[in-house]
Amino acid sequence: VSLHGAAIGRLAKNPNVVSVEYNALYTATMSQSLDIISAAAAWAGGASDTNAGAGIKVGILDTGIDYRHPFLQPTAGMTYPAGFPKCDENDMVGGSCTNVSRKVIVARVFTNKENQLGATAFPVDGEDHGTHVSGTVAGKVMTAPTVDGVALAGKVSGVAPGAQLGNYNVLYNGSGRSEDILNGVEAAVLDGMDVLNLSLGLQVLTNGLFPVLDRRAARRQSGS
Repeated sequence: VSLHGAAIGRLAKNPNVVSVEYNALYTATMSQSLDIISAAAAWAGGASDTNAGAGIKVGILDTGIDYRHPFLQPTAGMTYPAGFPKCDENDMVGGSCTNVSRKVIVARVFTNKENQLGATAFPVDGEDHGTHVSGTVAGKVMTAPTVDGVALAGKVSGVAPGAQLGNYNVLYNGSGRSEDILNGVEAAVLDGMDVLNLSLGLQVLTNGLFPVLDRRAARRQSGS
């Protein structure tokens, strides 16, 4: 519903309307991650093997995922789950999905200018936040890190390297509207993602998107 600021109060009072929220603009952000999910404790409990997270599908709602990244390569024996890969028309060539792999099993993009821009789920140059988040979630065990082609000491692993990822590019070119994000959430739920990661926020805090997501999550948990 597009009201251009008019009659919002009247619409909000309609008994058939749960709430009315502004279509705000969100950008990528992540101040902390591992501590929130107690990753260290999980790994100490034996979750640090190659198959940790196997069978779990994690939807990444962000700036897109570079499925070619060395840290996001499939582990040995990883296959597509039944019904995958999944994609939208923008990520399809000759009837087959592109920008997917046995690790990144979904490719979808959400922006109101996707047709004009020729947008796909693959990240725009310089927008690597979604790829970074994906590595944190499910990067391949014992990958040798490099920065700008320079090898670093040591090896890195994602929290759940056996998990598979859904790429929902809702922050195309670095930002996305509430509408884009909610469409991405709905698609991820319908695609059968088990967990959703949204590392995004606003510079000015408003109710906006988050109460809507809370209500959607509650409905999902109740099976409705």
